Amino acid sequence: MNLTNLDYKNLFEILKYTKRAYNDFQKVLNNNENTLIANLLTKIFAEFEKQYNDIYKLFEKNEKAKEMLVLDNCCNNCHNKLLVSDNIDYTYQCEQCDENFYDFETFEDDRWFDDEEESIELDSSFNVTIDYDKNLKTIWIGSENGSGAKYHCNNIRDLINNIEKYFFNNYLNNEKEKDGEITYD
Repeated sequence: MNLTNLDYKNLFEILKYTKRAYNDFQKVLNNNENTLIANLLTKIFAEFEKQYNDIYKLFEKNEKAKEMLVLDNCCNNCHNKLLVSDNIDYTYQCEQCDENFYDFETFEDDRWFDDEEESIELDSSFNVTIDYDKNLKTIWIGSENGSGAKYHCNNIRDLINNIEKYFFNNYLNNEKEKDGEITYD
C-alpha cells in the first residue's frame, strides 16, 4: 500500500466504525450466556483489533496524519490533549503520562467515535410523562400530543436508552403520534 496516497480522512472514519462495532459486540458478549456465540464473538474481536491496529499504525507513520488523532479531551493528570487510544479496548491515551483512559474517565461528553446526530427542533414548550412500573419492569413515556410508548426497563441504562428511543423516533414532535399504545422490548 502506497502511504503517500492514503486517504487518512477515510481511514479515520474506518477507525471510528471499527471502534463503535467493537464496543457494540462487546455489549452483546457481556449480555450473552451462549458459549457458541461467545466463541464466535471472540474471533470477531480479534479481527476488529487487527484492523484497528493496522490502521492506527498507518497514522503513527505519518506525523501530519497523526495530528488527526489529537482530540479536544484533556488528560486528568497532566492536562495535555489526549489522542485516540492505540488500544481498541480504551478510548483515549495520553502520550505524556503513557496512560490509556476509558471514555468515562475524561471530562468531555462526546466520544471521538460517536456519529454526529442530526439536530431536531423542539416545540416552544411541551410536557413529557414518564411512568415506571416496578412490578412489571416497564416504563411508559408520553406527551400531551399523543398516546406514548411502553418499554421494558430493568435498570438505569435501560431507562436512558428508552428515553433516547422515544426522542429519536421523534414522538415528541409528531402531531399524529402512533395510534394506540406501542410496546418495545
